[in-house]
Amino acid sequence: MKKSRNDAITNKKAIWIMLMIMFAIMVIVMAIFCFFESRELENRAKKAIRQTMVSETYEDRSLPPVYEFYTEEGKEGILNVAETELVNFYNENRKGYSFGEVYLYAGDGRYIYFCPLNAARRGDSFVSEDECLLLYTDVSYSVHVLHASLFVMVILLAVSMLLLFLVSRHILKLLDQKDMGMKNFFANASHELKTPLMAIRGNVDGIRNGYVTSEKGCDIIDRETERMSDLIGSILDLSKLDSGTVRPDITKNDIREIVYDAAGIILPEAEQKDIRVTIDAPESVFFPCDEGMLFSAFSNILTNSMRYAEHEISIQIDKQDKTTIRFINDGKPISEEDKVHIFDRFYKGEKGQTGIGMALAQEYVRMHGSEIRVSVHDERTLFEIILPKTGGKSI
Repeated sequence: MKKSRNDAITNKKAIWIMLMIMFAIMVIVMAIFCFFESRELENRAKKAIRQTMVSETYEDRSLPPVYEFYTEEGKEGILNVAETELVNFYNENRKGYSFGEVYLYAGDGRYIYFCPLNAARRGDSFVSEDECLLLYTDVSYSVHVLHASLFVMVILLAVSMLLLFLVSRHILKLLDQKDMGMKNFFANASHELKTPLMAIRGNVDGIRNGYVTSEKGCDIIDRETERMSDLIGSILDLSKLDSGTVRPDITKNDIREIVYDAAGIILPEAEQKDIRVTIDAPESVFFPCDEGMLFSAFSNILTNSMRYAEHEISIQIDKQDKTTIRFINDGKPISEEDKVHIFDRFYKGEKGQTGIGMALAQEYVRMHGSEIRVSVHDERTLFEIILPKTGGKSI
């Protein structure tokens, strides 16, 4: 148990490390995206302003538009809000800016690149020596779009990390359950195998020491060997199912014939115990399935029913919208606890044996997209296998 707990802690650490690495990678990607997009906006703005300095018109339509105004116009009240903010900012900080250089004004949610020029030296007439011409381009919209994109990316990152965390927790839980299930499986399997081995060893010793007759001892050894062989076969079947190497060999088969074949397995014992086996299947029902798997599922259910039946086992095939196969025995009704665990591996009820047969039956039925369930009806135990609708015809 201590080792299992340590394994779980190691798995959790691995999950957290993986999540932190993914988070760091996503943050770096977003930072790189933001940096290069900001640089691209800056370069395009500067390029547009510099081209305007050379020529009032330029042919590159992908660049943002450039506007101009004289600083003295701010006193006349003919500038818009953005231009008024820019000229006030420039006038307050005029000494910190050189003519011909491009600067960024960021304030009140505005992002404006501007370049001050000496209006008189530029050749403009009717301007004073100190008057300045400002060229500017407003990239506020583009910057806000970039910020919105970054915000959306942050939200998506948070949601993705949350989903990854929940998925990883779920996967980790499944892995822990799988690990515990495998450990319990091998522990139970070894325990089940020890029982017939002990019986065989005990009778071998009894024969050698003379307190068990050879005939009696050989009968017990033969019976326990057969039991152990069946158990090993069932364990191998389960291990193949768990490994995913088993695939059903689907062919069109008559469900009624498979039921008759499975019933033939219990008929000799039923005759000895004076238990009547009835089959109510008035017509053939063809269904694409693996004949061997369904035969195993039916025979395991019937073998289980045989342990509890007192006078009768009834099998009914009802074909309506879906085909339902019912197995009913008149023995003591199944308890609520057994109903919950009857399909669990190695679970044994009051008269159960290895607890593998019903687990195999459930796996085989599920591999056909079908459903198996157990209930109590009219004080009798009822097993039902419901086959999906396939559109097959009855004959």
